[in-house]
Amino acid sequence: MSQNADKKKVNILHITTVDIGGAYKAVQRLMHATDNYEDIESEILLRNKINPLSDGTVYLNSAAKRFVSKAKNAINLKWMHEGISGDRFGSDITGADAFKKADIIVVHWINSFLSLVSIEKIIDSGKPVIIMLHDMWHFTGGCACDGYCEGYRTDCGNCPQLPDNKKKQAAYNLRAKTQTYADRRVRVIAPSNWIVEHAKMSPVFKGQEISRISNCIDTDFYKPMDKETARKEMGIDSDKPVVMFASVKGGSKNPNKGFNYLLDALDKISEDEVHLLILGDIDDESLARIRQKYTLYGYIKEERQMAVAYNAADVTVVPSLQESFSYSVCESMSCGTPVTAFPIGGILDQIEHRENGYFAEFKSGDSIADGIRYCIENHDRLSSKAIMDASRFAYEQIGRKWHDLYMELR
Repeated sequence: MSQNADKKKVNILHITTVDIGGAYKAVQRLMHATDNYEDIESEILLRNKINPLSDGTVYLNSAAKRFVSKAKNAINLKWMHEGISGDRFGSDITGADAFKKADIIVVHWINSFLSLVSIEKIIDSGKPVIIMLHDMWHFTGGCACDGYCEGYRTDCGNCPQLPDNKKKQAAYNLRAKTQTYADRRVRVIAPSNWIVEHAKMSPVFKGQEISRISNCIDTDFYKPMDKETARKEMGIDSDKPVVMFASVKGGSKNPNKGFNYLLDALDKISEDEVHLLILGDIDDESLARIRQKYTLYGYIKEERQMAVAYNAADVTVVPSLQESFSYSVCESMSCGTPVTAFPIGGILDQIEHRENGYFAEFKSGDSIADGIRYCIENHDRLSSKAIMDASRFAYEQIGRKWHDLYMELR
């Protein structure tokens, strides 16, 4: 390509903390979604990498930077309590080569990397800035999920996640975020209508333009395959319908993931009615409650194996209580496996009740059991609609929306 053609490229810098987790997955997929546009060139700036082969440039690329970062994080821990975080000593990345050459900056999940002062410097550089909301942290007093308290709409002064002697921490964080954006303009993008509406309720983003662009998946990768072959590969030796649940670390110990409601549902299903496929790990107490036969596969690191797991199942259960977006839902749908979930958050944009999946009554194990049976009994019809509806999240569809946004902001 000629130098003149190169000069026409719009350079996008995505900033996120580390090369693991949902935010990094979203960044990678977003970059792939815009790969085919010759006028877009993207790069990721990370605090550090877990996998040296991951995409992205590491900011902490010297012993001195790593030492300073560890010292800052040690101090930050004094102001942190469980899920409430607020980084007061983030890195100033405006001097990095990747930042200097960028035309547009996209700020993703940046905990333990960028502080509000860091974000101020990024905005004050004059480059267009996009804030991508992977959870609620950017507009709350420090929580990623507010548990429906909605304290961020006022002052976060009575945070239910903090003890009485720490509640002022959340209020301080919310005021600081509100001041950061008060006289600065950014573009805020969220992956679901639900989080768009909640971001608009917060004083942090008052006056900012907030809109929705969904996260994306590779629908050429997440696609139907032979179910018998998939089950054999997953080590499932059963002719029963397979119910899949993707666990998080600690199994039922993360209340937001709602695993206890799946256990309640399994209490309503006979021992020989289904076979359970569990990804991740489950604590012994929870395993003891399961009467059905199950395959405990462990954590999946390769996406190909994740697609095989979805294909091995007849229904995927996602009993989360709050989600800004759920990859588990659209990935499963794209593989032709309908999903039973609660009608919450970003899942509302994905499932159409009794058409491509099933919405259970909120926090009802009995209703999840009904949803499991409904998805199994109507699998073929739901599967066809799920595959079609998941195409809304394909690279081509979402990449086009981001390309249009970049061209608007350049």
